[in-house]
Amino acid sequence: NVPKYMQELVGDLVEGEVEVQAPLLSKEVVFEVQGDQGQCSTSVELRPAEPLEGWDKSFSGGGDGMTVTLSFRMREGKGEVNVTWHWQLDTSLDPRSQVEALRMMEALAGEGEVRLLDPASGNEITKGPTPTGLFGQELASLKQVLEDVISLQDWLGEEIEVPEEIKGAEAVALRRVALLLEGRRSSWQSASIGMASDTDREQLEEGGVLQVRQELEIELFGKRYPLGEEVTYVDRYRLARTEPGMGGGIVFILEPEEGSEMMKRLERKRS
Repeated sequence: NVPKYMQELVGDLVEGEVEVQAPLLSKEVVFEVQGDQGQCSTSVELRPAEPLEGWDKSFSGGGDGMTVTLSFRMREGKGEVNVTWHWQLDTSLDPRSQVEALRMMEALAGEGEVRLLDPASGNEITKGPTPTGLFGQELASLKQVLEDVISLQDWLGEEIEVPEEIKGAEAVALRRVALLLEGRRSSWQSASIGMASDTDREQLEEGGVLQVRQELEIELFGKRYPLGEEVTYVDRYRLARTEPGMGGGIVFILEPEEGSEMMKRLERKRS
């Protein structure tokens, strides 16, 4: 009943039902993955989000380019849970953090199990099989590019801005530099060295370890970076023959002795 003096303010009474719900608050959870692509875990603060179509409630959160959405619904008196994962390159973020998120996506793509844990107690909230189709060739290639960018950043001691669009040639150049930073050993069939004269013939005939140094730089994302020197080491070789060089000079043709290896690596430029 409403007092007469308030009737005009309230207007006509309407019968109905009122549903009272507790406020939806954010919650920190831990996703833990164990499978044939490795073990990985990440902490995510889930916040209320617009429910996905066909679901009653959704919570979303993430970081470092990765977004995870957790959705719930009741069907025939039983609760159902759905988890969706998404990753997108964010050029404003450090490549190192994005690689960590991609490692989580890679682990999720394998055969295994995902557990949702309460970080405070460590109790399991729910679990299920890992999803499929999350980590295709495109993400694998992006992960490799970002890992190579990190290696180059560590070598240069400076940050590299990664654009939204990465050209194939730039990815190939990055991979080559990363391999040089690791050091590459391989067998070899022959090598040719061009010189202005044959003054070094005696040293080449003596054998030992041959060292060839060449300055190297990389043009990447519209900027040129001097890297140092690409150094080639060759052991246990023999001077097979010489040939006239184009435009003068002489070319020394080397061949490997048994067990010979060639190593290429990036080194700081000699002062």
